[in-house]
Amino acid sequence: MYVHGRREAVVILAVWATCLIWTVGTSYALGYGAPTGAVETIWGIPHWVFWGVLVPWVAATVFSLVFSLGFMADDDLGEALDDVGVDGADVDEADVNEAAATARDRPEKGGSP
Repeated sequence: MYVHGRREAVVILAVWATCLIWTVGTSYALGYGAPTGAVETIWGIPHWVFWGVLVPWVAATVFSLVFSLGFMADDDLGEALDDVGVDGADVDEADVNEAAATARDRPEKGGSP
């Protein structure tokens, strides 16, 4: 029943982990220990921010759009719980009203007598 959801979750977690490793690794390699003074920029952004933050962010956004619109499956969720009882039997309105009245008339536990 959850085959599609599990497979999609594994793919999304793998992409998330890849982006995390890319972001931390690239930002550390390009930004930490860089010489102070003139900072190399791309479009006015420090190059380590461009490659370590902006690029994976854009890639993750594109992946999210393509994956959600093209590859995620719509699964049937089954019958609504309002129409099905705990044991799977159909429930009619009279049964629901009777159960509500019984619950309302029951004394609260732990309250004063």
